[in-house]
Amino acid sequence: MTASIEKAVDHRRMMSILDIHPRDLSQLLSGLVEKGLMLRDGAGRGTVYFLPDAHLEDVFMELEMADGGSGSSSEPLEASSEPLDVSSGLLGVSSGPLGISSGPLGISSGPWEELQELARPVAEKGKAPKAKVEEVILALCCRRPLRLDELTRLLNRSAESLRKHYLQPMVRARRLKLLYPTKPNHPHQAYITEEPGHDQ
Repeated sequence: MTASIEKAVDHRRMMSILDIHPRDLSQLLSGLVEKGLMLRDGAGRGTVYFLPDAHLEDVFMELEMADGGSGSSSEPLEASSEPLDVSSGLLGVSSGPLGISSGPLGISSGPWEELQELARPVAEKGKAPKAKVEEVILALCCRRPLRLDELTRLLNRSAESLRKHYLQPMVRARRLKLLYPTKPNHPHQAYITEEPGHDQ
């Protein structure tokens, strides 16, 4: 049930939910994998378990990235001169692969400047209120999936601080989610809003 809701679970997460000996949990998870009820990815402490349909979502996302398109249309995308509203959802999850693979380091000039403008209230302050930083992160990730290195540049914060104090807690609280939920260490891992187009 937890894997269905959270898309992926690890040993530590299941230990926090269940009152079971760690060895017994390992045997239980291995049994589910052997029966084909769950899939396993990773090794050691990095092992995650997920339902087979969650894995399919990642496969489709990787195929879209390999094609260089959103997978929903074979027509070329046209540039628009209209500014995008954060709540418009025009650059939601489905346009993620384009945002990640476009230009050097996944950064295209026009949209990147819009993201910088959104991030400015936090980037220019040495210490911004936590609520403001979270609000800006949600606004940025609503526009397009953003990797940790992109968020560090936009917000002028260290990667460790962002990950520890903002991104991980926001993912746990389901305010953000991972672009590849079953592969936490995916090379193109990025953060997206839980519900694209809605600033929570």
